[in-house]
Parts: sequence; C-alpha cells; structure tokens
Amino acid sequence: MAVRVGFIGAGGNANWHMDLLKDVPDAEVVAVADLDLERAEATAKKHGAVAYASHKTMLAKERLDCCYISIP
Repeated sequence: MAVRVGFIGAGGNANWHMDLLKDVPDAEVVAVADLDLERAEATAKKHGAVAYASHKTMLAKERLDCCYISIP
C-alpha cells in the first residue's frame, strides 16, 4: 500500500521534493494546497494529484499518511 502524501505549498522546493518522490515506490503524491490556486493546479496536474486553495480543506478532504509543509 502506497503512502499518501500531501503538500502545503506548490513552489519550486515542493516540486523538487515531489520529483524525488517519484523514485520512491511506496509513495504517492495525492494532494497539493497553495494559496495561489493556479500554481496548485499546475503542480497537481504535473504530479497526478488534486489541487486545493486551502490547506485546511485539503486536510479535511484527503486521507493523507503524511504532509510536507513547503512554504517560505
């Protein structure tokens, strides 16, 4: 069973970590939250995840095993 990973923040550092997670067989990026919804949507699309404009909404709707916080 894959570990379901969410990200708070969809900037460059978050994308770098998501790219690294592609090489982890038991990890799956499933959700991305960013105040800039367009950035969240672009990042989510790239990684096959769902985009959210609010981390609170993401955490309420998704069943995550872990969550990266990647914000300045």
